[in-house]
Amino acid sequence: MANINVLDCTLRDGGYVNNWNFSNEISIKLINSLRKSKIEYIELGYINKKNGKCKNTTMFNNIECINNIITDNDAKYVIMLDLGDFDIDDIEYNSNIFGIRLTFSKEHWKTAAEDAKKIIAKGFKVFLQPMLTLCYTDKELLELINVFNEIDIYAFYIVDTFGAMQSDDVLRFASLIDDNLRSDVKLGFHAHNNLQLAYSNAIALVKMSSNRELIIDSSVYGMGRAAGNLNTELFADYLIKNFNKEYEIEPLLDIIDNFLSMIYKENYWGYSVPHYISGIYNCHPYYSSYLADKKELSAKDIENIVKNISETKKYEFDKNYIEKLYVKHNSNKAIIYNYEFLKRHISG
Repeated sequence: MANINVLDCTLRDGGYVNNWNFSNEISIKLINSLRKSKIEYIELGYINKKNGKCKNTTMFNNIECINNIITDNDAKYVIMLDLGDFDIDDIEYNSNIFGIRLTFSKEHWKTAAEDAKKIIAKGFKVFLQPMLTLCYTDKELLELINVFNEIDIYAFYIVDTFGAMQSDDVLRFASLIDDNLRSDVKLGFHAHNNLQLAYSNAIALVKMSSNRELIIDSSVYGMGRAAGNLNTELFADYLIKNFNKEYEIEPLLDIIDNFLSMIYKENYWGYSVPHYISGIYNCHPYYSSYLADKKELSAKDIENIVKNISETKKYEFDKNYIEKLYVKHNSNKAIIYNYEFLKRHISG
């Protein structure tokens, strides 16, 4: 049976909800509660040279700023770095940080391989996060695995960026990776909940017959962009009951009561029809959200527009592009309406 660990990403993925405006005080209290819950890995936020700050945030402009919210180093703390957001040469080793989660798009995987080598040379573990894993062919994924098998990475992830994966997709990728990835590298899974499948997909993965160590990402209360993530409290409870894990649930509920419930009231995250539509078409959730904010489109209208987003435009939000599709959709509706009106008038 696989050794299963949880990585909580509330402070990082949850930042999409509140623009990473976690005060140092709240961050420290949240981290302490996660430690009490015995969650194995705690993600502290992003490192981003251009957009980060040093205090009262979880998007940091310098790795040393992270020390502001760490009161001890008895946990495995990680941070995320989007490829290109920070010059690796400028990162100094920080003994409080266990690992760096390196995210990258498919077209930049070769650059990611070089950056991964630099990060490892500086003394950090590398958690490899190929975004939009669903967009890789088997051949492309095998090529990626073969290259990173030659690099001393710590974990290799399946990343369901837009919450579009079914359990069959997760198990297909997991089987391919498990059969070809170096045996000492851990397999990770990062889910989003657009189709309300994050929980069941994670369960399907941990029940798969494998001896490989697994890392499952989650956030307390499911806090995250758009439809949110796998809930830490739900999945921890499942692992307690089915895999004899020794997590403590009460500290996670304290996080909800003391911090997240207030944010939730002001900035909703979770299931919505627009997020469902972005999930079924595996496209950036901001497209559906942008259309929903028009306050005049039906769910069917939103679906008709989103399904016409070109493959090359799906993965990065382009406001001008979606506005053009919206105008075109309304023009077509007007033409149909005028035609039907004239038809009724003539026949009448």
